[in-house]
Amino acid sequence: MGGTPAVNPRRARPTRCAAAVPALLVLVALLSGCAAGTTGTAETAGTTTTAAPVPQDRAPAAVGEAHESEVPSGWAEPGDGPVTPVEGLDAEDRRALLRIRASSDPVEAACTGEDLAAELSFTDAALGHRYGLITVTHTGVGDCAVRGYPGLGARGAWGNPFVNELEQNPVDLHGRYLPGGDESVPQTLTLSAGESAQLLVEWTGTLGGAESEPLGDLLLQPFRGADAVVVTGAAEQASDLSMFTTVKVGPFLQPEAEPGTG
Repeated sequence: MGGTPAVNPRRARPTRCAAAVPALLVLVALLSGCAAGTTGTAETAGTTTTAAPVPQDRAPAAVGEAHESEVPSGWAEPGDGPVTPVEGLDAEDRRALLRIRASSDPVEAACTGEDLAAELSFTDAALGHRYGLITVTHTGVGDCAVRGYPGLGARGAWGNPFVNELEQNPVDLHGRYLPGGDESVPQTLTLSAGESAQLLVEWTGTLGGAESEPLGDLLLQPFRGADAVVVTGAAEQASDLSMFTTVKVGPFLQPEAEPGTG
């Protein structure tokens, strides 16, 4: 009772059905490549077609207050050596400055860092709060797409990586929560050459002062694994975004038409 039954070696020969099992498993494995969200291939009538990747969306994420071990040594005052311009950093070093990663895996024809230009414009201020819009423009050829929440990170003018509290926030371009809040699934925005998407960014909490390291570079990641894009105008438009400032960023959205143009 309860033991493993003995196997009769005379009956251990594979039947025709058993011999077909490996071939069936191979077919299932090939088909499961598309279901798992990877790019698969299918051969039909002598031609090969590539299946579109299925994006993996993640809920808005947040990174809380930094641990002491994350704060750069000597961060409270300028260093003696020169600071390498952000243009002089390689792709890996730029990605290392990201404090939070993008929420979506690449979709079909996803915009890469080389496809995009980004610019920050200050829009409004309230007590202890600053607001701006980041406009992301497709500068390449053809079409490319953006989706979900971008990755974000910052570096100070003295060269120190900022350890901001960062939150991906489900808000529209006016700061109003999107229908469904955290459960809202961002749509894929397809950008033709020259077209733009926008997102709201808010910085609040510990704002920088005269003795703080000012913002040097703000970087944005359109999809997970993509190179980071330098956001131009950030140092001037968000000069009080500093080492411990709380930053909230919304998803990529279609820009609203200017009054009288839509």
